[in-house]
Amino acid sequence: MADGQAATTGTRELPEWAVGNTHRGGPHFGDLVEQIRSVMDAARQVDADDDLTRELIEDLGKITARMEAASVSVEQAPADSRKDLPSRGNVSLPPITVRELGPEGVVVETTFRPFHMGRGLPTAAWSRCCSTRSPATQPWNVPPVASPARPT
Repeated sequence: MADGQAATTGTRELPEWAVGNTHRGGPHFGDLVEQIRSVMDAARQVDADDDLTRELIEDLGKITARMEAASVSVEQAPADSRKDLPSRGNVSLPPITVRELGPEGVVVETTFRPFHMGRGLPTAAWSRCCSTRSPATQPWNVPPVASPARPT
């Protein structure tokens, strides 16, 4: 199946964003996602004085305006659809890469960055679904989840 083509599962066709692509956002979209994650990490740990805070607000406002000028609908946006990027290019998720996928479950590699950490441990939501071994990259074994909503 080519990028951007819809896939059929059972009796319904998956929307293009669910199928995934490797081209939206261009070849440097992954670098943009990584840079935004770095900004979120820095924001999580910054303790700036008021002058720096005001400068950062101004700078971020300019960047936001540039990004808003290139804004498209959620369905057309590359975030959440780039199957070649960790977490499909979603900047707010920890970088997750699927290593194994099968009927017994999925093995993923997750990097808990400072943005996703709470006092040295993954935030509560991640702690409930995964072990809290280390903030470093870890493989996680996640059992399959039954979904009664899946078409047959």
